[in-house]
Amino acid sequence: MADGIVFGFVTAVLLMLPPAAGWGGARAGLQAWRQDAAAAARGGEVERAREGESGPEAARRVNALGVARAREGRLAEAVELFRRAAAYDPANAVILYNLGVAHYRTKAYDEAVASFTRAISLDPNYADAHNDLGRAYAGSGRAERAAECFERAARINPKLADAYNNLGALHFDLGRYEQAAESYRKALDINPDLPVTNSNLGVAYGSMRRYAEALPFLRRAVALAPGLADSHYNLAVALYELKQYEEAAGHYQQAVGLRPDYAEAYNNLGILFSDTGQHGQAAECFARAAAVRPGYATALYNLGMTYVRLKKRDASLRQLTRLKSLDSEFAARLYRAIFSDRVVDVRSLAGAPGSRR
Repeated sequence: MADGIVFGFVTAVLLMLPPAAGWGGARAGLQAWRQDAAAAARGGEVERAREGESGPEAARRVNALGVARAREGRLAEAVELFRRAAAYDPANAVILYNLGVAHYRTKAYDEAVASFTRAISLDPNYADAHNDLGRAYAGSGRAERAAECFERAARINPKLADAYNNLGALHFDLGRYEQAAESYRKALDINPDLPVTNSNLGVAYGSMRRYAEALPFLRRAVALAPGLADSHYNLAVALYELKQYEEAAGHYQQAVGLRPDYAEAYNNLGILFSDTGQHGQAAECFARAAAVRPGYATALYNLGMTYVRLKKRDASLRQLTRLKSLDSEFAARLYRAIFSDRVVDVRSLAGAPGSRR
């Protein structure tokens, strides 16, 4: 890669809570509760809870309605229903877990921590609750506490691949790339068909500049989930670094096809075109990146530098005007390029920002 071009991988630091893990986890009685939730959604009988009722049966019905509301995206209502169910049956760890999931999904991390902690106090071997308590700690910036939770979840349930993936993501976020890779490998030993974990392992290797090792995992991520734009983007970054430009361009194009507002992918594709002497196409990509993300200073700077190379002075001056209020350093660099006689080469282009969270 030419000096001065910095590419950023995109990595899922923490997986979203999937439906299978949320709303009760893989625990006894869950299937019956799901059936109750479907009935509640159809007939609304749970909403007619009797005044003053309490106990496990009432808790079960109200919890089921909370699950139904959560699946409809009505999380504020779900939180209140789970609270009510927990009040009816305070010793039910699953209901408290559901309350924690609902708080997590609304980014109420402290409340999620409290709910998961209460669930664990009732069931110390509740692996999903330990895992999701780690997510809540990570969401509130308490990384070391989060790591302890992920490790405890994995000890309780050594087959919980999600715990290893989350631990790997946490290590990655702290710059511990080798430890991140080790955790991702453990997750894939359990389930080799996790697209996000394959991508994350590839990103960890790529962050250590071990692009050849990254490639098979990034390819597998794309094969497993071809509709994920980030997976195509990450594979394209590694391919570019290995100078496999044609294939890299194809995956950048697939990324923007899947996500038309993917500014980083347009910017990186523009750099690739510049690096291979296709400056007209590069200008189109940089312009597109700036269009889909107004105020994207990196793309505007690259567009201005490309116009300098194409000897389109007026066009480069327009980018300079736009840059002045966005990034003074980029503006100064572009100014010097416009008013000098030197030829701009690809090494002066700016790359995409680092990993997005």
